Amino acid sequence: MNFPKFGLFSRFFALFGASTILLGLCFVAAYFVMSEEQALRQLDLRYKAMQAFFKSIESTSPQHYQIHQYAEQIKGDIAIERQGQRFSNITDFPSIATLLEHASPFKAVFYAKYHSKYYLLYQLPDGWVAITSTPFNLLVYSKWVVYWPWLLAITILCASYGILRYWLTPLMDMFSVVKQVSKGDFTQSIERIPNNEFAELIQGVNKMIADLNTMFEAKNELLLAVSHELRTPLAHMQVSLAMSHKDKHIEKVTQDIQHMEQLIEQLVEGERLRSGHQALHLTNNYLPALIDEILAESISFQRIRRVGEVPDVVLRVDVGRFKFLIRNLLNNALKHNNNDVECWLEVTADDNNLTLVVADQGRGISKAALSHLFEPFYRVSKVAYRDAKGIGLGLCLCKSIVEAHGGSIEVESKLGKGTRFIAFLPVCQ
Repeated sequence: MNFPKFGLFSRFFALFGASTILLGLCFVAAYFVMSEEQALRQLDLRYKAMQAFFKSIESTSPQHYQIHQYAEQIKGDIAIERQGQRFSNITDFPSIATLLEHASPFKAVFYAKYHSKYYLLYQLPDGWVAITSTPFNLLVYSKWVVYWPWLLAITILCASYGILRYWLTPLMDMFSVVKQVSKGDFTQSIERIPNNEFAELIQGVNKMIADLNTMFEAKNELLLAVSHELRTPLAHMQVSLAMSHKDKHIEKVTQDIQHMEQLIEQLVEGERLRSGHQALHLTNNYLPALIDEILAESISFQRIRRVGEVPDVVLRVDVGRFKFLIRNLLNNALKHNNNDVECWLEVTADDNNLTLVVADQGRGISKAALSHLFEPFYRVSKVAYRDAKGIGLGLCLCKSIVEAHGGSIEVESKLGKGTRFIAFLPVCQ
């Protein structure tokens, strides 16, 4: 026999409907369920009607008992032991003697609990009457068991949440993969493809990621090829200019060529760093000596004020790229600062990480621009003291260098107060 195959939305509807019905039943049960103490209070309220029922049996002779009618009247079972005779609508009703062993007095009657059922006993002049009510036994519970409807409702909610989460797991996987892709990782794909309406969506997302990866790989290959091809004519131009008569026009052209070489080198470097850790040439280096070397490279770095002492730690870094990182952050701070105002360099370390902080006192950067600051070719407009020769790749390369070393970089800025770049790098253990 072939059962119909339900789609995801049909299952959602069935789950919602079943959960709603079950929770409704739980709330109804919770409203009517009562503890033994509450049951005794209800008996007290109905004591007169109950006593009248027992009196009617007492005033009726055994020959005229209508046992089954009595059972229907109380919606349960009844047993009467009188004048040596026993009358009951069921054969397995406990004996009066057994019930009395578990009985407790309640006004003119006794109540007993026997085998999870509750009984009321009334003493006649010449015998006993015992009754038990089916609705009463369904609604009365002892101690914490009275909370079973709420426990069942919580169980239903948890089970519904688990089922729903299981059905939506592929969608959550897709969100996670898309988040990684938005960060530039096009190697991701959604592995689990469900057999429901999400399958087509997930397959489309996987195809889109594959197409993007192919497109960006082609772009990178073209960029590298063009960059390498441009170096040869630039080298020829430099040789020709070096042999030419020097004047201000030749110097200007030479500066432009150097600027183009810098752009090409940064483009190539950015593509090299896309492979992350594999592109690095790591060596162990003593940090204080490394910082001293960088600060001694340029006269402009004399405007950099060190905050505190450089920690005596050893870093395992690619020296050339580490120097580029510090040099670029320092130059960036100097460009955005007044000529007569110092910038700060602070280096601290703990057992696991080195923290580099470079700060200036420039005009700062707006919040809208901060989120784009590490994007390639992004340049903040309307910034005072900006070098017009910047090409917008420096901070992108800084981020790539830090991440290739297993670290991270952050930026904080307030308009009118300045900007702080904070880089975190792992320390050799």
